[in-house]
Amino acid sequence: MNEAAERLNYKFVRRSQKSAPAGPSTILFIADEVSTDPWMPLAFEGARDRALNLGTNVLMAGSHADADIELDLLASVGMRDLVGVITAPS
Repeated sequence: MNEAAERLNYKFVRRSQKSAPAGPSTILFIADEVSTDPWMPLAFEGARDRALNLGTNVLMAGSHADADIELDLLASVGMRDLVGVITAPS
């Protein structure tokens, strides 16, 4: 990949990133729809970029507005490991 990028004179974007803070360092971003809503990826990227500047990761999941799926997502990630949750309805 690097060789192809060099041949195309492509410059990789280098974002500054802080080290993860001690303790929880993940935010869960739950969107109703990802593939059919053009704004969700943009909202996620904004949250992710800001979080990375603070040393925090963001995970994205789609729930299709199903409360049971959202509860399963929270259980699988583990609430104690989360800084917070962003819910983004369509």
